[in-house]
Amino acid sequence: MGDFIQMNCPTCGGKLEIQKNAKSAVCQYCGNEHLIKPTEGGIPQDTYANCPFCKKDDKVEKVTAIIRRNTEKRAKKSKSKVSELATRLAPPDKPKLIPKPEFPLISIPQPKYLKKDYSNSGCGVLIIGIGGLMVPFVFSSYMSTITAIIIALLSIGVLMWGIVLLRSGNKKRKIDKKEYELKYLEYQKKYKKLQEEYAVRLEEVKAENEKIKLSRPNALKRWEKLYYCYRDDCVFIPEEGSYSSLSEIKDYIYQTEG
Repeated sequence: MGDFIQMNCPTCGGKLEIQKNAKSAVCQYCGNEHLIKPTEGGIPQDTYANCPFCKKDDKVEKVTAIIRRNTEKRAKKSKSKVSELATRLAPPDKPKLIPKPEFPLISIPQPKYLKKDYSNSGCGVLIIGIGGLMVPFVFSSYMSTITAIIIALLSIGVLMWGIVLLRSGNKKRKIDKKEYELKYLEYQKKYKKLQEEYAVRLEEVKAENEKIKLSRPNALKRWEKLYYCYRDDCVFIPEEGSYSSLSEIKDYIYQTEG
């Protein structure tokens, strides 16, 4: 066993047993072949799995290997739950796209009439007049003939006034065309400006969503390169020499590579 050196597979994180002075090694787990860079004395060194924070590799494992081991464990035990670490190291979810903006509402100007509509008032006056005419007949035994005649005449007058109000309300009312045309012209200009602004905003949202869609494949590629250090609770991409705390893993894998 003294002729073999153990280190982690840079692809899957599995353990590799490598002979001294070996120039390459094939991982028995993922099948990938890796070139070995020997150091002094011919002892190979795993330059890929060293944590940038603690500069050691004894507590380092590939993130994909952690996820795979947890998946295999759950497959063997149906009641086994996803470990907290595997949950925190899970691949990035599909990012949410920006929803399509709604077109702003704008009220259409209504025509202004020069004459007031009295049709509703006319109906009310007619009801009062009809009620007044019924009073002398209903309460004839309680009032004198003269009183009944006066009430009837007044009720007839109220009825006539109600009819006049109805006729004036039903006539075609005149519109202040000049004022209405000015307001409608202003409305058209405002609506056109809103349309132009809305079209620009749609293009901006479309461009942002395209960036979001493209960001996930890049993030997945970076996630597949991640290693996790149990000692420092951090993740890193070896060839970049950078690292991030586990709480900021999403920002780390979504950042621009390099």
